[in-house]
Amino acid sequence: MNDAPIASDQGQGFRLGTFWVEPATNEIDGARVDAKTMDVLVALADAATSVISVRQLLDRVWPNVVVGDNVVHQAIAHLRKALGDGPRSSRYVQSIPKRGYRLIAPVERKAAHNVEHATSPVDGASRVKRSLRPPEAHEPILFNAPVARRAVTFDVPTTIPLLAVLAFDNLSGDPDLAYFSDGVSEEIRETVARGVDLKVIGRASSFQFRGADKAAANVAAQVNATHLLDGAVRRSGARVRITAELVDCATATALWSKRFDRELTDVFALQDEIAAEVAVALRVAFAPSRRPGTIDAAGYDLFLRARAAATGYQGAYDSKMLEAAVAREPKLTQAWAALALSLAIKAADPIPGQQPIVASEVADLRTRARRAADRAFELDPEAALAHAALALLEPVCGAFARREFHLRRALSAAPDDPFVLARMSYWCRAVGRIREAFAYQSRAFEIDPLIPTVVQHYGHLLRALGRVAEGDAVSASARERWPELDFIVIAMLDVTSSRSDWQTFDRWLADVRARGPHTPLMRLAIAETERRREGFPAAGSHLVATLREQASDTGTVSLATGAKASALGFTQEVYPILLQTSFSHLFQPDGHLLPGDFGTHWLLGRVGPLQRDIRFVQLCAKLGLCDYW
Repeated sequence: MNDAPIASDQGQGFRLGTFWVEPATNEIDGARVDAKTMDVLVALADAATSVISVRQLLDRVWPNVVVGDNVVHQAIAHLRKALGDGPRSSRYVQSIPKRGYRLIAPVERKAAHNVEHATSPVDGASRVKRSLRPPEAHEPILFNAPVARRAVTFDVPTTIPLLAVLAFDNLSGDPDLAYFSDGVSEEIRETVARGVDLKVIGRASSFQFRGADKAAANVAAQVNATHLLDGAVRRSGARVRITAELVDCATATALWSKRFDRELTDVFALQDEIAAEVAVALRVAFAPSRRPGTIDAAGYDLFLRARAAATGYQGAYDSKMLEAAVAREPKLTQAWAALALSLAIKAADPIPGQQPIVASEVADLRTRARRAADRAFELDPEAALAHAALALLEPVCGAFARREFHLRRALSAAPDDPFVLARMSYWCRAVGRIREAFAYQSRAFEIDPLIPTVVQHYGHLLRALGRVAEGDAVSASARERWPELDFIVIAMLDVTSSRSDWQTFDRWLADVRARGPHTPLMRLAIAETERRREGFPAAGSHLVATLREQASDTGTVSLATGAKASALGFTQEVYPILLQTSFSHLFQPDGHLLPGDFGTHWLLGRVGPLQRDIRFVQLCAKLGLCDYW
């Protein structure tokens, strides 16, 4: 082995897998490590994928100091802990017996830079600038580090294609088979996204284009795609015919086209074949999927039906159909992973405005979710949605590090999945890492700018970072596109009423009332915002009364209600209630938030009098946040 000294690039920040490393400040995604651990990481990064001996590391990191080999092993252990890695299932640092160590995750040293897209997230008329790197100057500082961590930044190489896989046309002669053509199109999209080294636009955005809207120029204008993959699906019994065409959006010319005829049992091999040919046409690498060769056609059909029947905005499929699918075809990794996530969402994320489900049902859902995740991991240890499910199954409080670990595993397996990116963003916001939350959400927004929850959260984070006009433009566009979605409309009513912009409020409220009937959650939001018009004291008093009633009836209170009351000038009344009430149930795996509450987001996603009060530290400690930080 060559034990020559390793060239140093000590001061330059770099990206290691999904982590941003800042050697100058000894930070990994904003979390501090000791200087020697960082020096070891930089040495490994400088060597790229080459093996570094223990002697080389000693000479580089501990020059002219008499120490044993154990200091290197300890530094590697600290490094693995910071990366959520392990010696038996390494994703970042690999031990090479009798030789040394090396990095197995990619190291990127490209300069992170801003890229502006003059395209609206929802329509071409409203132009909204989007930046992948948040401006640090405008971020509100909640309190001292390590809460305000450095954001993860994402490079945007302009030479890499951005592919939109459109919903293939249904040519089966049966309109009821639209779910099948959409499902096969989505499977092809996912296969390309997993195996091809390029960015692929998310389903929610690319599947918006139907009929005449599929024109290459229109797709490019709406979602900035450089290329599109379109086609048609014809099914006859157990046979399927797929025609596919890859189009260059700039020239509207076909780069590649082909027809495929297969048995439905070979559909996975067919998807790999299409993805491989797309890779060749675009001259990028392709790695075949791990999925089984032949499958039960009826089980696969049930999986596609489950995906098509999804109604929730959180990413859940129809769990009963998924269970029927895996009963017919137990080798469907995606079905097991989607089942785990769908059950976990139902157990952990009650639908806004509805009462939480009973404890016995929560326990059953959690058990079934874990079983489904275990089965998915047996088939594919990197099943991203199954890792996301495990994150949701952790308690709301007291398990922040474990939830982060599961989300990082999901992100490592699917770094460009907008759902996984959005989940990571929500979590970062929940623990006060606003800039990092914005970075992840920006990435999700770039890949799939037509997912309602992604757009809504992106607008909120823009406002949180001081980019109010941009955030308002994003949210207003979302409101125009999805006027039927309560959570989007309620957010805009809240923003306008909190600013006393009653003219805009009245215009939107008139539209909401014209659409009726209203859900209980919408009626509650309208009543709350109209109380603000009567005067902040009246609205604040009502919220304080609600807090006291909650504490009396349930033994706990809503964090969102407390934050809102404080913002209206009732901080002194709110804190005694918050500090005297119990949140112990949130440390239990099956502990639920009160209806309308969404975790610690209301505490750490914005800055107001509640956060500026010295008692805020006590509240954070009560919720287990100080231990995590």
